[in-house]
Amino acid sequence: MTLRTLMSHTSGIKGSDECGYKEPLPTIDEALKSRDVKLKREPGKIFEYSEFAGFGICQLIIEEAVSSKFEEYMESDIFKPLGMEHTSYKNWNSNGKFATPYAGKSKPIEITPIVMNGGGGVSTTATDLARFVVELMDYYNNGNREMFKPQKNTQSVGGLYALGIIPRELKNGKIVYEHNGTLTGWNAQMAFEPVSKNGMVILTNSDKSYYMTYDLMEKWGERVIGEKVIDTQMKQISKMVFNIIVTLSMILLLLVAVLVIKIKRKSVILFEKRKTRYITSAIIVFALAALYYACIYTELPFKLLFNMQNYYLFTFFPLNFRGVNIILVFIGTFIIFRSRYSKNKF
Repeated sequence: MTLRTLMSHTSGIKGSDECGYKEPLPTIDEALKSRDVKLKREPGKIFEYSEFAGFGICQLIIEEAVSSKFEEYMESDIFKPLGMEHTSYKNWNSNGKFATPYAGKSKPIEITPIVMNGGGGVSTTATDLARFVVELMDYYNNGNREMFKPQKNTQSVGGLYALGIIPRELKNGKIVYEHNGTLTGWNAQMAFEPVSKNGMVILTNSDKSYYMTYDLMEKWGERVIGEKVIDTQMKQISKMVFNIIVTLSMILLLLVAVLVIKIKRKSVILFEKRKTRYITSAIIVFALAALYYACIYTELPFKLLFNMQNYYLFTFFPLNFRGVNIILVFIGTFIIFRSRYSKNKF
């Protein structure tokens, strides 16, 4: 395992989230132990996003190398020299200085305390983050470009991965470097094309902006760089949802067609006196709809399965997922309507 494999998510270690810490917060090494972060495969062979763990280990190495806290080192040696006066890791007590994070359907939540700050958790402003992006472009144009080079065995549905940053090679020959940051209640995006010295940063305080940041990156690329900058993984998810919509639509049309044919042949008839089956079908459909809603639009699944609060599955779905809901409503309505028809015995 090396710093290179840790920063390119090919280190072979187990991933970890940053949810559920209680005061007093653990140290970085205590956090790595409590999350049971360990090697699970040979390093350098497979890309597997390790959430906070990989950069959490890098954070620990930096602390041992500079003999000070990672957060203090970043503030004194990175943020202050770059003029990032409103950037720090002091995010556990807002004191009115921070935006309120929102999860799910605009539910205000507390700021999640972060221990593995090497992998995220920095609090900043759009102006300060823009200064950081400007410095990255300067490093690209005047440095050795080491962090921008795609690393071995990092190919995945999300594309290639460099050292902590994602290169997107466009059809017009340009390369845009970008990365998204997501934590419950927050979404951020930065992207830049260093040759033309164009870049963008987005900071949001809502889970529901998960796909908006990618959409804005696409529009920025189209207008400024001359081509959409598309996150291939997000495209795959949207395509998968579209395929589900098409499949459900075909199932619904098939069910309707079969019923119409049976009605014309009088092999089924509408019964009006006995409505028990009709009511039972309605109860079952509404019960399934309630279960579906609980799984998709409440935090119940994440609480039960992962003991994670304020996570809602619907925020990870693209906008076209609304089509799935519409088709399911039609299918449910059809099932209730179909239950009023019975086989004609005569």
